Amino acid sequence: MSGYDDIATTIISGQMAVVGPLAVTMASNIAGLTVDSRGNATVSGGDPAGVVEQLVKVYSSLTGALGIRMCHQSAMPALKRNPDITIPIFENL
Repeated sequence: MSGYDDIATTIISGQMAVVGPLAVTMASNIAGLTVDSRGNATVSGGDPAGVVEQLVKVYSSLTGALGIRMCHQSAMPALKRNPDITIPIFENL
């Protein structure tokens, strides 16, 4: 599992706690992201940070700025495990 996979998976897991299986459905529609039914993510493509950012934007479309903060909170353990990875949408939080 790459660091980006780890971050995306933790974000999806956090959203599953809030909106249930809809979180997986929403994530499955993002180009460059493959998600299984348990919310395990695989990020592919040339811009993995952009894929994770798209994931956050999709979830924040439901709850606005609060959604970005919720995703950031969910991602914190994975971000700490992968300190070399920066997700632009989280930089000003």
